[in-house]
Amino acid sequence: GDAGQYYVEVSNEFGTTTSATVTVTVTGPRPQITQPLQPQQLSPGDNLLLEVAAASSNGPLTYRWYRNGVLVQTGGTTFQRTNVTTADHGLYRVEVSDPYYTTSSQAQVTVSVLYYHLTVLPPVETNGFAVATAINNAGVVAGYWGSVGKVPADVSAVVWQNAVPTRMTPSDSSFNWSWSINNHGQAAGELGLDWGAQKGVVRWWPPYTTGVFDNLGYPTGATLMEFSRINDAGLIAATDTGSGSFGLPRFAYRYTTAGVWELLGSLTGATPLRGAVDRGWATALDINNAGVIVGNTYFQEAGLTETNNIPTQTTGWFFDPTRPGHRTAMDTLSPDLALSPTQPWGWIDSVNDLGDMAARRYGAGSPTKLFLIRANGTVTKLLERPPRTAVPDDESFNVDALNNRREMVGYYHVPDGQHAALIRSRGTPPGGTPSTLNDFELYDLNDLVLGGTGGYVLRLANDINDQGQIVGEMTRPGQNSVGFLLTPVPAYIGNQLPPVQLLPGGEVHVSFVGIPGRTYHIEVAPTVLGPWTRVATVVAGPTGLVEYQETPPPVDSRFYRMVE
Repeated sequence: GDAGQYYVEVSNEFGTTTSATVTVTVTGPRPQITQPLQPQQLSPGDNLLLEVAAASSNGPLTYRWYRNGVLVQTGGTTFQRTNVTTADHGLYRVEVSDPYYTTSSQAQVTVSVLYYHLTVLPPVETNGFAVATAINNAGVVAGYWGSVGKVPADVSAVVWQNAVPTRMTPSDSSFNWSWSINNHGQAAGELGLDWGAQKGVVRWWPPYTTGVFDNLGYPTGATLMEFSRINDAGLIAATDTGSGSFGLPRFAYRYTTAGVWELLGSLTGATPLRGAVDRGWATALDINNAGVIVGNTYFQEAGLTETNNIPTQTTGWFFDPTRPGHRTAMDTLSPDLALSPTQPWGWIDSVNDLGDMAARRYGAGSPTKLFLIRANGTVTKLLERPPRTAVPDDESFNVDALNNRREMVGYYHVPDGQHAALIRSRGTPPGGTPSTLNDFELYDLNDLVLGGTGGYVLRLANDINDQGQIVGEMTRPGQNSVGFLLTPVPAYIGNQLPPVQLLPGGEVHVSFVGIPGRTYHIEVAPTVLGPWTRVATVVAGPTGLVEYQETPPPVDSRFYRMVE
C-alpha cells in the first residue's frame, strides 16, 4: 500500500542532500455515527438517558460528553441522569474519536416544569399570511392577516375565537392591524387605505362584525398612528410615525376615557451621549390597567435632519398617570439602567398590573441584559446573554410581553434568524408567581411544544396572558407564515375549577388537566387505596381540560382519578 516512510533527495553537481523523513499513515474513513443523540422533553424528577452508537475501522473509539460546551463525562456510549432538575436543561453533545479523527452528535434536552400544546391560527383566506399579536385572559386572540399576490395589497385586522378567524375591517381598507385586546374583548388597532396614508386608531368589540368599529381618529397633526395598546379601562397608548417612515421618528400619545388625545410629554432623567439631542421622539410599547405606559425614546445625533434621522442610542421610559406631563427615563432608577457608551440602547418593553416593568440594555460587543423593575422601584437583573454579532447593535434577545405571573415572551437571535422565546423562573410551578428572582432562564419555545412543532419554526412570541397562553407568528418552509397559540400543559391550576365540586342536587363535577386530544379514563374509589372502578372514558379538550359530571355519584365514591 501507500503507507510508509517518505523522504526526498535533492542533487546537483556539488552533491546530494536528503530531507527529513515523514511517515504516511493510510487510514479508513472517519468514525460514522450510526445512532445519533435524540432530543428529549423531560419534567423535573424524570430520568435522562442519551445513547450514541458509532463505528470505525481505525481502532478503538473514545467518547466525551458535553452540556452547553462544558465537559460532563469522559467515556461510555450512554449518558444518564436520574431525578433530573431544571439545571440539567441544555444542549448535549458527544464527541466520538478514533485514533485519528473525531466526529460528534448533539441534541437538545429540555427540562421544564411545563410544556405547551400548539394550535395553528390560520389566515382569513387560504392564500395569505397571519400574525397573532395579542391574547386576553379569555383566550380571544387579536392580530392581522394579509393576502399574498393581490394588488392592491390587503392587510386586515383579525380576531380568532377557538382558532377561527374573523375579519374586522372591510376589504377596501388595505392597511389595517390589531395590536392589542383587553379582558372585555375590546381590540385596538389602526385603519388606513395605504402605507403612507392617514391611519387613525380604531376599536372593535364583540361580536366582531366586519366593518363595525369605533373610529377614534388621531391627535392633531399626528396622522400616522401605530401600535395601539388598550387596557381594561379603555385607555389607549399609541404612537405616531411623524415622517411616514416606519419606525422613525415617533411621538407617543394616550387616548383618554373622555375621548381626548394627549401627548405624553417631555422626557426627564436622561442625557443623550456623544452630542446627540432629544427631539421628543417616543415609542409607546405597553400600558397596564392602572394607566402606566412604557416605551423608549430615540436620541438623534446633532446636525441630522428629519429626513436623515437614523438614531444611535435610546433609553426606556415610563409615564405615570398620577404625574402627567412628562415621561421619566429609566436612567433615574439604577446605574445599571443608565445610558453608557458601551450600552447605548435601552428599552422598557412591557409593564404588568403588579407594576413590574421589563427593561433591557445592550450595545455592540456587550451582552443584552434583562432587568425587572418592581413597583417599589427595586431593580433586579434577571439574566444576560452574549452579544449576537450577526444582528444590528449585537442585540441578543427582545421582550414583547410580561404577564402578572412575571413570565415574559419575545424572541432571541439564532443562526437561522429569530426563534420565539419564553423567559420565566425555572423553579416556579405552572401558574405560580416567583417571589425570588434568581433563577430566570430563556427557553426556546420550539423546544417546549409537546410532540414537536410539525415542521413549523416559532419565530416571534408577541403576547402571554395570565393563564400562560402565548401567541405569535411561525413559519414552515415553502408556506406563508401563520399565527400560533400555545396552551400550557398542564394548564395553570390557579385558573382551573377545583378538581371536585359538589353541585346542588347531589351532582358531582370533576375536572382534571391532561394532554389535548388524548383519551383518559375516570375512576372512582371509596378510599385512596381503592378498589378503583372505571366510570367514564373522556377525550381531553383543546386546552387539555378533562371534565366529568355524574348524578348521583356511585355509592361511597369519595375519591376520583384520571388514568390513561
